[in-house]
Amino acid sequence: MLTQPSDELERLRKELALEENDLAALEDNVESQSAQLGYLHTEYTINKTRIYHHYEPTLAPLRVVTYAAAQRQSLIELQIEWLERKVVEQERRSQGGQYIEIRDMKPAAEEYLRKAHQSLLRCYEHISECPEEPLHIISQYACPPEEAIATMELVMKVRGEASESCTWKASQVLLSYTYFHEFFAMRSESLLKRCDLLPNELMSELERFCADPHHSVCSLYRISTPIGCMGEWLHAIRNYYRVKLVTAPVLLSRHADTRRITEQAQAWLSMITLSEEEGDQRQRQREQQTTVAKDASTDNAELGALVSAGEAGRESLLLPTKSASVTADTVQKLRHQLHKLRESVRAAEAERTAIEGLLQEKLAEVRGNYDETMVPLEDQLEEMTECFGQRLTRKGDVAAAPPLPAATAANTTDNAAVAVAATL
Repeated sequence: MLTQPSDELERLRKELALEENDLAALEDNVESQSAQLGYLHTEYTINKTRIYHHYEPTLAPLRVVTYAAAQRQSLIELQIEWLERKVVEQERRSQGGQYIEIRDMKPAAEEYLRKAHQSLLRCYEHISECPEEPLHIISQYACPPEEAIATMELVMKVRGEASESCTWKASQVLLSYTYFHEFFAMRSESLLKRCDLLPNELMSELERFCADPHHSVCSLYRISTPIGCMGEWLHAIRNYYRVKLVTAPVLLSRHADTRRITEQAQAWLSMITLSEEEGDQRQRQREQQTTVAKDASTDNAELGALVSAGEAGRESLLLPTKSASVTADTVQKLRHQLHKLRESVRAAEAERTAIEGLLQEKLAEVRGNYDETMVPLEDQLEEMTECFGQRLTRKGDVAAAPPLPAATAANTTDNAAVAVAATL
């Protein structure tokens, strides 16, 4: 009778050993299945990456063309809208009264400028909400991405820093927590008050920066939140000074150089939005006029001073305005240029869509090939993992269960026999 509990205990031990072996085998199967699925997933990702790399050299230039064209198109559309409002106002004034551009077009110009300034205010909000940790991380970069370097260098140039001082190392001051949150917006507003217009070279550089899809606001935010804030500020500054260029001389300060600055603004706009030849021609004409004026003042300094003073006085009262017919002709040229731009973009967009269609077909083909293998493996792995969890839970319940009554009685009998033997 004393051997029966021992036999039962031995049987339980064997069952437990078998259960542990089964669990170990099941665990090995789960790990093997998981590793196999991981290898397949890695292989699938590599093949997808190869497909992207195959088509990317063709797609990237097309994206650049379409993005840059969209930026240029927005400037042309702004000019057309402004000039059309100008023509309407000129025709209305021609029926009775005198048309004075800086007076009659000022409400419309201020409306445009107010919208552009609202974008700047939203940008200031994003700057003030930028967390401290991303600022600390980006300020510690020894070799930051090229887009980050280009962004910070241009920020410093727009703020008026010397070109040789516009380096990544020098820009770290702007990325300090205190300056970034407390002083940047203040310095930005002082820039708007100080500069009627940005220099043509700087404005052209700003346009080129904003026309690069790698410098879009979304792309820069993906690099870093502070860099995204700075990129957003550059785009907002570009739009702000676009308004002042397009509406010149309405929003410009009144002084002796207002006419010259207005002519420079119009020449720059022609160079950017109209044909290169026409823009260059206007630029050369403006330079020739400046040269002739300088020569005349050199020949007769006193007469030149008197003429300059008289011109400054007249310009402060009334700047020359193009006739409605000339303005309408400019609108037609801009519409023609906009049509050409849209046609060129349409061709590039069609080519990009076709290539992206091929890309998606290849990706779908690869996905289909791997789905036939990976999906069944994922289902099997899920079932095996669930089974392993259930078996493991059951093993834990058995281990934690109280001993059987027979085993308890056998242990009591064994203990009593040992006690009797000890007394003998």
